[in-house]
Amino acid sequence: MKTLSQANENFFNYSFNGNGKYYTVEQGSRHYNNTIFQNFYNKNTDCIDILENGNDAPRGGRTGNFVIVEFNQKFFKKWQFALDILEAKKQEKANKEANKEYSKNAIIEFLKENKVLVSEKKSELDNLKEAGEKEQWQVKANSLVQMVSKNDFSIGWRNIYTLIQNN
Repeated sequence: MKTLSQANENFFNYSFNGNGKYYTVEQGSRHYNNTIFQNFYNKNTDCIDILENGNDAPRGGRTGNFVIVEFNQKFFKKWQFALDILEAKKQEKANKEANKEYSKNAIIEFLKENKVLVSEKKSELDNLKEAGEKEQWQVKANSLVQMVSKNDFSIGWRNIYTLIQNN
């Protein structure tokens, strides 16, 4: 499987948005710098067709330099693997978010089904907190969170504990 260099990964993650307008210069700390797009274009001139050059800065400043481009077939032939990797990452992120939502709903459902057990454990925790036994409280809180979440910590320990306290 092919991998991307850091520069190309930055282009596909932060700059690439299909055919359209791309700026070529950005303001650096001391000098004007090429944008991520311009660096990518310099190395892949055969893959990108420039349709129009222009400047949309109010007083014609360098940071307003832009190009309107169209990515040609060479681009898609050469970089389709990168677009596939990007799409897979987006899908993985969406799956992870869906899994978090599923986990949260499963925890809420467990809390509704086992109110008596959870309330007993919560009162036990309150008694330990009042007695000042921090270590024992932490052990019992961890066991309660593990029991409720069924060892699925995708939404985080604190969020699970907050759900327990609120339900």
